[in-house]
Amino acid sequence: LEPARPEQLLFDRDAPPYKRETIFGMSYQVDLSQPARYALDGRLVDAQARRIRRPEYNGKPLVTEQEFLLATNDFRGGGGGNFPAAERGRQIEIPSKQVREAIIEHLSHRRFVSGQRTESWSFMRLPGVTAVFETGSGATKFWSRIDTPLEPLRSADDGFLRYRVDFEDDHWPQ
Repeated sequence: LEPARPEQLLFDRDAPPYKRETIFGMSYQVDLSQPARYALDGRLVDAQARRIRRPEYNGKPLVTEQEFLLATNDFRGGGGGNFPAAERGRQIEIPSKQVREAIIEHLSHRRFVSGQRTESWSFMRLPGVTAVFETGSGATKFWSRIDTPLEPLRSADDGFLRYRVDFEDDHWPQ
């Protein structure tokens, strides 16, 4: 994103939403003023690009030696969707089940406090930067759950709603 450039898109409409994974317990900031590291087709386009800032796991800085067990499906684990596959280390065989069932089972064995938030990712504050995005009208009922400074603009031609995000707002981390 560039300062003083109005109506720039927050995300590329050609980028499928399944390319935006998160890891439970990991938090970080995304600096959208930096160039993308990968093209939409998965090719490395800028090895020096670093959009991710302050990565933490369970509130502690991430260290290079940390290992994580990545549970995914065959499609994503094999690089599906032109996504560079995760390094194949030790593989663990698990019974076949739908992702939905695995999540329900996992959540039923954990204790969660109602209303407690688990930090995930956020955008970094970018002075002089605004961007727009479109979403379905059903998303409006969830805006009260987020702290993102959004300004409704208008309905888009295809029935979606258009919003402006102000990255200069004091809500964003420095």
